[in-house]
Amino acid sequence: MRTKSASKAGLAVVLCFAMFLTACNSWPTIIATAEAISQVTSIFFPAVGSLSALAVQLLQDAETASQAYNANKSTSTEAAFVAAIQNIETNLPAAEAGLNIPIPDQQKVSAAVNIILDYVEALAGQLPAAKDVIAKGRAKRGLHILPPKPLRRSDILSRWKTEVCGGDAKCSALVK
Repeated sequence: MRTKSASKAGLAVVLCFAMFLTACNSWPTIIATAEAISQVTSIFFPAVGSLSALAVQLLQDAETASQAYNANKSTSTEAAFVAAIQNIETNLPAAEAGLNIPIPDQQKVSAAVNIILDYVEALAGQLPAAKDVIAKGRAKRGLHILPPKPLRRSDILSRWKTEVCGGDAKCSALVK
């Protein structure tokens, strides 16, 4: 009986790690999503370009912290990863809130920002130290549960096409 329990626990750890790695392989897609934010509006707005650049930088910092944590799971690398997630949770919504653009453009930008936030929250949700950071960030957005699993590349692309682009082929092609 003890062997079955150990086997189940081992399988759970392997599955959790596999989900974590799948999401880690989605970093290029989520960064491409951040880059494309500046191109979803009807005309170019410098503030949206700045938000896009900020999102890219924050995601690259989080990706670096994630890689460091995966290479060396220690208290310090986990803290750095949690801090990178907290920077995204704090700075990206604040930058978005400061936008003064037409509502249809704002809706597209908000949808893209929400995809980014869901991605990092789901990924960081695998870390016990990040639970409070994630819960606070999601509560500010009116969401009270964590995403069920880390977003894969296909999840990001699907959400981009439907939530940001509304099926528009030109917009959908911005993130590959």
